[in-house]
This record gives sequence, C-alpha cells and structure tokens, in this order.
Amino acid sequence: MRRWALLASLLLGGLTACAQGFPFPGGHSANSGGGGSLAVDSQMPSSVGVSSSTSPLTYSFTNTAGTLLLVTVVTGDPAGSVTSVTYNGVAMALVAHQISNDGVTGADSSVFRLLSPATGANNVVVTYTGSSKVLSGAISFTGNNMTTPIAQSV
Repeated sequence: MRRWALLASLLLGGLTACAQGFPFPGGHSANSGGGGSLAVDSQMPSSVGVSSSTSPLTYSFTNTAGTLLLVTVVTGDPAGSVTSVTYNGVAMALVAHQISNDGVTGADSSVFRLLSPATGANNVVVTYTGSSKVLSGAISFTGNNMTTPIAQSV
C-alpha cells in the first residue's frame, strides 16, 4: 500500500510540475502560450490517488473553473492498457504514454487531457484491461493555451 501512496504523490506532483514547464513522458508539458499565466485551478490532495483492481475505475473530481483537465493513469501491468478515460461522459484525448518494464516488474503510465471541461463535481471514468491495480489522479488548470494546450519540448 505504501508503494501506491508514493505513486499517488508522484503522479499528482508530476501533474503540478507540468504547470511549471517540467515535461511528462514524451517531453510534453502544459502550455500557457503567448506569455499567459498557467495556474492550478483544482487538484486532488497529493496524498490521495484513487485505485482499483476492477475496471472501470470511477471517482469524482471537482473542476472549479479550469479550462484544461489532465488525468494520469498508472497501472502495474504493462501487458494491460487504458482503453478510455472520460470526464462527465466526455472522452479525453491521450497526450503521453510510457511503458516501463525491467523484466520483473513493470508499469504503464498515461496522461489524458480535456479542454473546457464541465465545472462542478463530475465523474472521471477510467476503463482498462489487465489484472493489476490502477491508480489515477486529476488536476485542472487555468490560463492554458486553448489552441496548443500541451507543448512538445524540443
């Protein structure tokens, strides 16, 4: 259980770091564009990550006024995959995906985004295959670039 708490903390800390220009897998980061000011709108506490062994994983996230929602999903089964993520019933786009496998243990991590998500408390639904636990967390931002919300680092 301690491993999942650490993953939750890293997952949400990593999403916050994206707002500060640090890249997530694939060299992508949240993009304010044009000198705007990217700021965290709503986030899950760093000590909280939602996990499940049964698909779909469903949890509530409250978006106060964010215009960019990021959801990260981490699974301990690199043979499994995330088949869809929705927020308030709206499909989210895959931004980054990374598989790590050292031959003994492995992890599959993905980041999904949604522009102009509904405000208020709504469900995040993560559908996946595989037999391992899945961990997920969400964060929303304001001040993002609406044309290119996720920048590719060079």
